[in-house]
Amino acid sequence: MRRLLMACVSIVGVSLVLACGSDDDEGASGSGGSGGGTGGTSGIGGTSGIGGAGGTGGTGGTTGGTGATGGTGGSAGEAGSGASAGDAGSAGDAGSGGSNTVPLTVTIYDLVQQDPIADMDVCLHEAQPENCTTTDAAGVATLQVPPNQDVVVTYGTAPNFRTHALAIGADAITNGTNITTGAVLESIASYLFASVNITDDPSKGHVVGLALATEGATATIDPFSGEGPIYTSPSGTPDPTLTATSDSGAFLFVNVDPGTVEVAVELSGGTCSHELGHTGSAPNATPVPVHAGWFSIAASFECL
Repeated sequence: MRRLLMACVSIVGVSLVLACGSDDDEGASGSGGSGGGTGGTSGIGGTSGIGGAGGTGGTGGTTGGTGATGGTGGSAGEAGSGASAGDAGSAGDAGSGGSNTVPLTVTIYDLVQQDPIADMDVCLHEAQPENCTTTDAAGVATLQVPPNQDVVVTYGTAPNFRTHALAIGADAITNGTNITTGAVLESIASYLFASVNITDDPSKGHVVGLALATEGATATIDPFSGEGPIYTSPSGTPDPTLTATSDSGAFLFVNVDPGTVEVAVELSGGTCSHELGHTGSAPNATPVPVHAGWFSIAASFECL
């Protein structure tokens, strides 16, 4: 399955490709530990041997397998001449269960140069404990995330780049999910705001979205704040005179109050639905987190 999200095209374009892998989330159980040690050998006329300790239980599978029961304690040592039998060995510890996560791989490119971005922080938003990694030289980073749960992935802090938030719905989280997305340089963000004569308020956030190759769609956010929607021309340039999407499909809300907004897209005479994002109050709506200074990426919308 492949989905393409291009937002604000040449200015703040975001490409999002989802390739779902196997949905087999079940980890195999770890096998049990080895059996207990052999009982101690008795000495003639001495004290008896002590039975060996039981083996340690196996470790659970990496995606949620249950650890096996610990090994059986060793048998009692044989009695020495003139002495009592040794004690039986203790049972081994039970194995630990595997972690209940699946891999989410993100590839991040510079939106203008289309080059991969290395050393960019990628995090599972508000995860406790912290769940972060960094991109490699190819712009690739992999997080372990909970399956069947909405998540927000943040990325940014590499030199001269904005921080971004990408909301991904539970239905899109499978074993082996791969996402390719882009990052906005500070210089491109400055150009974007200057092109529409808007001052970038650092205490507010910005929302980017896309109605896939749809001309004539309209976008809203609820609750409303800031300015927008600003639609882009077919060439991808923001055009404040437009009242609906061009065939580029991209739109932008700027200087939005921090919090959570629901982004919705409508098409006169048609129906729209969001793809990849969190579940909203209607099929054509998806909630998006907004943070001061960040670009929040709404899921793409398909209108028929």
